Amino acid sequence: LPAAPSGLQVLRMEDNNVTLAWKPGFNGHSELTTCVVQLSRRSVRRWDLPQQEVQVPPHLHVLSALRSHQNYSVRLSCLNEVGASPFCPWIHFQTPESVPSAAPRNLTFELSEQQLALSWAVLQEEQLQGRLIAYKLQWSRGGEPQEPLLFKENSALLSGGGRFFNASFQVSACTSVGCGPWSPPVLVLPAS
Repeated sequence: LPAAPSGLQVLRMEDNNVTLAWKPGFNGHSELTTCVVQLSRRSVRRWDLPQQEVQVPPHLHVLSALRSHQNYSVRLSCLNEVGASPFCPWIHFQTPESVPSAAPRNLTFELSEQQLALSWAVLQEEQLQGRLIAYKLQWSRGGEPQEPLLFKENSALLSGGGRFFNASFQVSACTSVGCGPWSPPVLVLPAS
């Protein structure tokens, strides 16, 4: 039987594609034809993804369409006409952060004379695609854009409720890479 491959490493990481490289083990005097790649993603629990068969040589493989800012583990085994090698040890890597893929949902407000309270739903980990740095709140009054505001939490308290009459608000989530899409605009009107 062939020996386990060695030196499995991440050669390159671009966007959500990762290039793997490895050295074939001793082939037992029979050419290696295929390697089997096993991949798992770890968030709250481990997800085993469908294994992939790779023709060799070359001893390279691109894992494509991975999710941003996720922890993955990968290992492989190579085969020839005699049989399959043992799997090499798992290696672990994390894909880079990206901008959020979705806008925060359910932007709601409560208006009083003293203040405007806004809140929205937090994004799920898959949508966030990174570590949340802030929520960006953009607003306009009478069609005039105002200075955007940043908040750490999924809510905002703005003093002086009356000045936000007929103002329009949108919110976006931001990671270190940038801000994602804006939520649909919400128009602040007094309760009828």
